[in-house]
Amino acid sequence: ASLGPADELLAEVLGELRDAFDRVRSALGTAKRRAGVVDFGDVEVAALRALTDDAVVAHYRRRWTDLLVDEVQDTSPVQEAIVRRIAGFCRTTVVGDAKQSIYGFRGAEARVFRRVTEELLAGGGERVVLDRSFRTHARLVERVNDVFADVLGDEHEPLTADDRHDPAGAPPLQAWRAEVPAGTPAGVVRLAEAHRIADGVLAMLAEGRSGRDPDAPG
Repeated sequence: ASLGPADELLAEVLGELRDAFDRVRSALGTAKRRAGVVDFGDVEVAALRALTDDAVVAHYRRRWTDLLVDEVQDTSPVQEAIVRRIAGFCRTTVVGDAKQSIYGFRGAEARVFRRVTEELLAGGGERVVLDRSFRTHARLVERVNDVFADVLGDEHEPLTADDRHDPAGAPPLQAWRAEVPAGTPAGVVRLAEAHRIADGVLAMLAEGRSGRDPDAPG
């Protein structure tokens, strides 16, 4: 990777962007206070601040003994801090898959899941692998395993299908390889991928093809 014209432009306007951001944030904060409303981020920060109060912690310590956090790969640093405060007085279980992290646009970090998992294991916790798929039949799961074993390497965790039903025809699995110029922003690649998937779904609907095997049980 190397710096290009876009990086030079960003360096030139970074100060103005920072100033604009601060002004907008200040104006938004003033508007929310006048209206007496909060947004989702405010709720998270308020919860974290509340958990610094000994009386609040004592209240929830009496109420809760166990903490279960699902989709931890989509946890932001603020949410992680909240979880840590509660986990300090609860038996804690976290569920997640770092490979499925999709909320980076709002500050979520997959490494939070890895970090919390390692700490729980170091403290005597147990790792339980949830590798059984209840959504997909066996032949499709096998194809998925074949594809992602190469794509993910050591991070691949093979699945086992609970549904042993064998549908007619080949599993409807397609794999595409994107060839993009070096330095292409990840967001551009993801947008192209999203358009390709959407086009495929629209084509199936236009052809009257079902998204589910009509002979499958249930």
